[in-house]
Amino acid sequence: MVETAPSVDLEAIRERYRAVRALCTDWSHEMIRLLGKAAIDVCAKRLGMFRHGVLMCGDEAEMYVLFDFMLYDYRDRDGRNAVQRYLRAHPPADDSLEQELARAMGAARYEIITVRQTHPGFGLDVVSVGRQQQFFLADLALSRSAPIGGCFASRLLHFAGFSATTGASVLMTQAALLLVTGELERRRFDPARDPAAFSELIIRAGQQSGSTEMIAYKDAAS
Repeated sequence: MVETAPSVDLEAIRERYRAVRALCTDWSHEMIRLLGKAAIDVCAKRLGMFRHGVLMCGDEAEMYVLFDFMLYDYRDRDGRNAVQRYLRAHPPADDSLEQELARAMGAARYEIITVRQTHPGFGLDVVSVGRQQQFFLADLALSRSAPIGGCFASRLLHFAGFSATTGASVLMTQAALLLVTGELERRRFDPARDPAAFSELIIRAGQQSGSTEMIAYKDAAS
């Protein structure tokens, strides 16, 4: 049984989302600078985007997927990812927007979600396939383009009253979903225990199923 989401104040959430998105974009640009060429090479190879010594990204949206993977799933020798290292060097003030975003980024994981209803100009009511929980996803671009019943995967940031993506998302066709579920059963691993492996599985399933289209993040903060 799907757990439904409580009613939300769309206007208030949109303003909160814009503030969070602007800050997240600024932080992500700074975090990328912490990563060198080695990180790009390692992550591109894991995602099948590095061929014959050349980085091969199909389009800008696929580059967003790669950068997102680098920020959250690539870990240096100290065992920390770029998000953790940046926030350790720049701890946010208590009870601030920065602290709220830091907590959300620290817990961000890929989830497969389906669209239940759209609210153009605000976001979407979605259901997490894994958790069978409905929630409101704030996203101005997807609110006008995502079809009801559509399925996609994205790393999600959860806040009080709404959620948001970290950036690019991967369209999930039926073929991609079958690849993901088949691999989860074959490898018998828990996505919560190995989120990097789950991220890689999601992205590669989207590529291998022939659904190479990624959903590029549009500047919803503007």
